[in-house]
Amino acid sequence: MKDFIYKYAPLDINTISSLLLESIYFSKVSDFDDPTDAAFTISTGSNATDAEAHSIENTKKLYDFMGEQYSADDSLNKTCCLLEKALKEHIGIFCCSKHRVCQKCTFPELNPLMLSHYSEKHRGIVIEYQHTKPQLLHQVDYKTNEYRHFNYAELLQHFLPQDTLKKLEINSEIIKPLLFKFKNWIYQDEYRIFNVPNKSIPYSDLGLAATRIFFGYKVEEHCINTIEKILSNKKIEFYYLSPPIKNNELKNILIHRKYKKGSRKNCDSTCQY
Repeated sequence: MKDFIYKYAPLDINTISSLLLESIYFSKVSDFDDPTDAAFTISTGSNATDAEAHSIENTKKLYDFMGEQYSADDSLNKTCCLLEKALKEHIGIFCCSKHRVCQKCTFPELNPLMLSHYSEKHRGIVIEYQHTKPQLLHQVDYKTNEYRHFNYAELLQHFLPQDTLKKLEINSEIIKPLLFKFKNWIYQDEYRIFNVPNKSIPYSDLGLAATRIFFGYKVEEHCINTIEKILSNKKIEFYYLSPPIKNNELKNILIHRKYKKGSRKNCDSTCQY
C-alpha cells in the first residue's frame, strides 16, 4: 500500500525551486514562527554532581561543536542552555502532515484551516509526496500544554555532533525534545523528518517523490497554467480546490481532477469530503 505525506506551502520561488530541483529544505526550530514549538527544557536533575561527573567529556565535545571555550567554572545552567541551543539550531526539520485518503476517489482529506494558515489564505498549494522510508517519519506529540523536561547527562550522551549530524537517520533519543507541541496544534497531525539544517536534501535520499499538487481555490488560473508548464517534465498531477457554497453556507472543500485545456470548467470529476 502506498503511503503519502502532505506539505502546505505558499506559492513562491522557494516552493517552485524545491519542486524543480526535487529537493527538500530543512529549517531549524529557532527559525519557526511558533516560539513554543519544541517546548522543552533541560536540567541536571536532582544530583547535579553526578550529572557533571558522567558527562564531562561529552560536555567538552558540545562546547567544541558550538565554538565555545569550555571552563570548569561554567555553571551547569549554562551548559544546559548550550545543549538546548545546539538542538534548536543544528538539527534541521521538514514538517508535513498525514491525511486520511478516500478509498473511493483516492483524494486526501485536506485541512481548510491549514490551507488558510500555511498556504497563504488558500492562495498557495498542497504538495503530496509518496514516501518509501517510513523510518524517517516521526510523529509529533500533542498530549499536553506543558513544557517537557529532559535530563542533561542522559540527553548529552546521545549528542555526538561529529557522527550524529552526518547520518540521515538522526539518533531517535536526540530528536525527542523536537517532537513536542502544545495540544492546541493537534489539528495539524504533523510528522517530521530530521536532517542537517539550512540545506536542501534530494528526494532520493529521503525516499520521497512529489506526486500531486493541489492549488488553493484563490490561486489565479494563469498561475496554475504557468506552474504546470514549469513542471511539465515532472511526473506530477495537478488539481485545484474550490469551496462549494449551498444556501449561502460554506461547506467542505471540493477537489477537482486535472483540468483540460487550461480551463477550470473542464474537469474529469470532483470529490467532496
